Amino acid sequence: MVVKNTHSHPPSPPHRTPNHLQQDLKSLIENSNDLLIDFISRRLISGPLIKAVFGDTVLADVHASMNNIGKLRNIIMREQKLLHPYGQGIMGVVHAFNQNESNLRDYIQRIIFMDDGHIMILCVFKLQAEHMSKFKYFMVDMSYKRVFGEIDELEFNAYDENNNSVVTFCRIYSNGSNAKAYQYMFTAFFEVYEDLTVEKPTFYYFNSENSEKKGWAAIIVDLDKGQAS
Repeated sequence: MVVKNTHSHPPSPPHRTPNHLQQDLKSLIENSNDLLIDFISRRLISGPLIKAVFGDTVLADVHASMNNIGKLRNIIMREQKLLHPYGQGIMGVVHAFNQNESNLRDYIQRIIFMDDGHIMILCVFKLQAEHMSKFKYFMVDMSYKRVFGEIDELEFNAYDENNNSVVTFCRIYSNGSNAKAYQYMFTAFFEVYEDLTVEKPTFYYFNSENSEKKGWAAIIVDLDKGQAS
């Protein structure tokens, strides 16, 4: 359709984002790398890093083309692919571990794929394991869901009376929470603990020769039925 008379409406907003703004936008996404697993275009539009990068609090105020949700979504997906070529799921963790990104092998001690389909990733630093032996008991908890999909997170915690705070020593990520899964997790944990501390895990109530009462007094569990069985 061709209109020859005078137009009364404003001109169409620009649809192409200038190159320098595209680069700033990519830097913004890279700096939000820890959030990328659930990073969506709407979060990007109102994210706290926008003011630090662009000086404005809303992307649409920076340039009219940045009000296009579809374009922002494509940019985010492209940057995600570059930053995490194997995704941010299990295979992404395996790839990062094999590449030893950020010295990841100092933290991830086990990545296990069982024949029955069970997956387990055990994370603990050597210093955490050594410090854990100083407590009388520790707690295991799977009540907090901080990961996406079918994977659950099992925490090994203890209460630090000196600092009045709960300290997390170990995290195990698993796709199972039945009795068999807990058997895998506890077995792997005690093996890793012994490897890192060069000490066998000990419970002083079960050791009649332990006059100094070294070791843990108990493991405190939550109400998960897999732990009980």
